[in-house]
Amino acid sequence: MKTSLDDDEFKQVYLEGKLAIDCLEITLTQNGADNPRVYELVGSLFVNPENGVEARLVWKRDADHPYDQFASLNAMQRIQSGDIFPEDHYFSLRALDTAGRAWTHPAVFLKRDELQQAEILTISCDFIQIELDAPDQRTLAHFVFHDELGIRMNTAHSLTEPVRNGKRHKTKSAAAKEVVDGLEIDYYPVLAVKAGSAHELSAVAKPGTSPISHFDGRLLEAIQFSVAKLAWPIMREVIQGGKQTITLSKSKPFNNGHVQSAVSGYAHADFYHLMERYYQYACLEAGGDEAPPLSKKIGGLFTLKGVWLDTIALLLGVTVESLL
Repeated sequence: MKTSLDDDEFKQVYLEGKLAIDCLEITLTQNGADNPRVYELVGSLFVNPENGVEARLVWKRDADHPYDQFASLNAMQRIQSGDIFPEDHYFSLRALDTAGRAWTHPAVFLKRDELQQAEILTISCDFIQIELDAPDQRTLAHFVFHDELGIRMNTAHSLTEPVRNGKRHKTKSAAAKEVVDGLEIDYYPVLAVKAGSAHELSAVAKPGTSPISHFDGRLLEAIQFSVAKLAWPIMREVIQGGKQTITLSKSKPFNNGHVQSAVSGYAHADFYHLMERYYQYACLEAGGDEAPPLSKKIGGLFTLKGVWLDTIALLLGVTVESLL
């Protein structure tokens, strides 16, 4: 199985919640500690859109770390009600799989159960990432969303269905295709079995164009603005500068409610023109991987679902004031 969003089997295994990453070495290093605790183990990571990344591992106790039945209690007593967990409560993850690829996460939540002869380690985090050398020299971004975004399909295909003693010809809207600031955009349903309403969107840079660093983040912000949904991909692949980065994430509900897209679905050209202008704005105004000012100001309006009317009025007022 190829580790790429270009591979249907890889997408299907993940979307069905069956992806297991068998690892020759899993290294957990304590963050923010002068003398960090380091665990080196063998095991498997289980990754799916519903729960993110999970693992239950057993570390055999050594002489340098004797059993302390009060260790867990003492650690919890450091956390006061209403406080944020300190940095040393989290561990960086580096997992080397059987193919020699390194999967990473900067701050894994680690639950430790103290036993006489071992510690039981339970890992959980919202995403995991891998970086590889890219055989494909094209610059591209590829997203998979757990639900459809509401982008109108403008490309159709014909198919033939059998009917009683004959055939029936049908034309079905199957995809959307357009160019946004030198990026060839394709949007279509995921073909994998049991994918539900999952859709994917790819953006491939045309020859002669050179997107900025973190262009995938700027494009995602432009998509969110255009569809008026705070939609986050559960699978993301970026190829740029000879590097291929793949991120598998826990799904987040769109939670879109009262705010609709600024452009009607039938106005296809205007919709993509709006996306292009916002993408250009985001590339110009954003710094590094940080969102541009407009995204920070209006992003909260896309999630006004199931909240009190006075909360909606407050958020609208604050947003208008910040824009002015």
